[in-house]
Amino acid sequence: MKTKWFLLTLSAFFFGCVAILPALASEVYDNYGGIIYYEQDGVIIQNILAAGLKEEIGEGTLPSLSKNGKWLVYYDNDNYPVLYNTETEEKTVFEDLQSEPVSQPVWSPGNKYFTVESHTSTSEYESVVNKKGEVVASFMTVDEFAWKNKNVIFFTSMNDVEPPRPRGDGGGEGFGVSKLNVKNNTLTDLRMPSEFIDYTFDSIKNAKIVYTKYEVTDYEQWRELEDQTVTYWKMNKNGSHTFSLATLPETGEHLIAATLGDQYDEDKINDFGKYHNTSWHIFTLRDENSENPEIYIVHLDDASSLFKVDDGDAPTW
Repeated sequence: MKTKWFLLTLSAFFFGCVAILPALASEVYDNYGGIIYYEQDGVIIQNILAAGLKEEIGEGTLPSLSKNGKWLVYYDNDNYPVLYNTETEEKTVFEDLQSEPVSQPVWSPGNKYFTVESHTSTSEYESVVNKKGEVVASFMTVDEFAWKNKNVIFFTSMNDVEPPRPRGDGGGEGFGVSKLNVKNNTLTDLRMPSEFIDYTFDSIKNAKIVYTKYEVTDYEQWRELEDQTVTYWKMNKNGSHTFSLATLPETGEHLIAATLGDQYDEDKINDFGKYHNTSWHIFTLRDENSENPEIYIVHLDDASSLFKVDDGDAPTW
């Protein structure tokens, strides 16, 4: 199968497909053939862009490709995680890890671990799993999380506070910022909530941890965000060298909308990440007049590079 991909990709490269996506060819095809995986009508699709070749991997949802392109993990129709070897096409179903997912698994930078999600009305329980299906660590969060390196995750932690927060979602916990070393299953709290202060993790930018601080002067102000004082900060991986920020870093959705212009509503864009360290992004566009989302790729420096991949959701590359 791998040989067929290579020949098809090479043939398309020399016989004109590059003319359709000239810039994409040099940045994306060179790595593993410009292959994109996504969900379409309950089926996981493999799309080899250069060859115009689509294949069904199996029934499932929320696929996620490892950084080296060798492993794909997704959920089958029974919500069991499935690990798919893109080279041998071998599948392993982890029936001990049935989940309630709402978002894609997230691979570690070293391709060794991925996250498996169980979702409740107020929180997400994330298990960190190796390729044998063994849970090596876990954490509870309510918001964003991200891998700092091949072993460390930063996330918004949930903490008991007194009195409980009077939030409308039913959860009374306070929020903090924590890091988890999955290699030795060690948890470190970097920012902890108090009666009048909460924190949430936002992102990792230029090796710094970006987070938001929420402050109130009265307990009742926890009910409405507009009554809280919100500020933005960054720190190093150990929680020191703190600096204030005027705003949060721009989201992928904002950057894509800025590239494409006013005809594309940022609220209808869902960014699924850039291709490695390039400015190529893959995203979905949801239109109220369309039954299914549409998958696009675009280079943030060139609106004319916009290219529709297919109808579908949860793309990964």
